[in-house]
Amino acid sequence: MSLSKWFQQAKEAGQSAFSKTTEVIGSGVGFVTETIGNTKIFGSTESSDSYDSEKTDEKHYFLIPDRLSEFGYSLYTMRCLPDGVPPINDLPKARFFHLPNDHALPTVEKILLTEAESDAEAEESSPTSIGNRLHELADQVDRLDSKVFNGVLIIGGLVALINPIAGAAVAMKALLPSAGLILSKYGLKYAGETATNMEAQSRIKAAQKDVLQQFKESNTHSLANPILGQLDKALETEEEEYDPILDFDLESLDFGTQGKQRLLKLTCQAILNVYSETLKNKKTWKEASLGPEDIRFLELLKGIAEDKPVS
Repeated sequence: MSLSKWFQQAKEAGQSAFSKTTEVIGSGVGFVTETIGNTKIFGSTESSDSYDSEKTDEKHYFLIPDRLSEFGYSLYTMRCLPDGVPPINDLPKARFFHLPNDHALPTVEKILLTEAESDAEAEESSPTSIGNRLHELADQVDRLDSKVFNGVLIIGGLVALINPIAGAAVAMKALLPSAGLILSKYGLKYAGETATNMEAQSRIKAAQKDVLQQFKESNTHSLANPILGQLDKALETEEEEYDPILDFDLESLDFGTQGKQRLLKLTCQAILNVYSETLKNKKTWKEASLGPEDIRFLELLKGIAEDKPVS
């Protein structure tokens, strides 16, 4: 089977090998992570059927309160596709920065500047408008994603399908729960036979560049995410000062844009992935500024991410 046919399958069939692999990657079972200095960078792909109006292909950039990270925050990048939509598609694109408060953008800039000036193309922030600044920051994060995660967030399972070496690297980062089984199930052995084909590698790079360009040309938004704000406040206070669960009201949550249910669940999933290892190790809780009220709040968010009813 030719590579062009693989591309055609991805675009035309929600049940194609591409979308199947993306479904596994985006089903909440895995994410990738790297540490740049003492700052943690996370990434995942997710799918959603919760759209209030037009379906869009989205990238979300979450500044997650995380006191184990260098600046007190981790950067989490997530691509969200509508259910059944492959990673290469013609849907409108959009990008969203999720911040714990309206003044947190400089922290994102610090993370990017610390990573590497050359990769982030570090320059003084443009004084023109917040819109331009957001756009530039999103472009910088996208370049960082491409470097750190080898394009997996952009073109989903395509890298793993065509390049088994990249697929193995993804498996090592725990993105896939059972690499051997999935590689066999979705025909990656056959795809591996074409891995030396220079044309295949060229088309992968072209696909990645094309999707990145589509996102670059899309609208970029910033929102003060109420869940991140509550978590940030909780980590700075003691239980007798502030209990985030007592301040949590699903009805009053305001994300400042459409898609409240989708944004709520994506936020909870991002936080849950950032704290997955910390929650398993009680010895780190004090250093992470986690008190009993914070653990209860994280358990509540976990239930939302897993679609459990909120009492």
